[in-house]
Amino acid sequence: MDLREGVCRNLISEDGCTLCPLHPARHQGEDLRINHCDTDYLCKTAKTFAKWDIEKQDAFIKFIQNQNLDNITYSLKMDQGIILKEFCDQEEEKNPSFSVK
Repeated sequence: MDLREGVCRNLISEDGCTLCPLHPARHQGEDLRINHCDTDYLCKTAKTFAKWDIEKQDAFIKFIQNQNLDNITYSLKMDQGIILKEFCDQEEEKNPSFSVK
């Protein structure tokens, strides 16, 4: 699997969770990602999700949970917009008036 895009290479696994070792939550508020990572980056999927009402967000979360993806595949598919497209396609089939917005 090519991890050059879409997945942070610094991620670590700790107690069954995948996390950023540089995140301020791990360093008494000091953000070690600054000048090392793009801390303001949000993929299209995250931007779209943030605009949805809670019902649509819940449906999307359930859709993701039902896919049983490993963390790397999940991250890549989110960044590439694949999960968003699959979810929207499914919702449009059920309800032709479904809107991504």
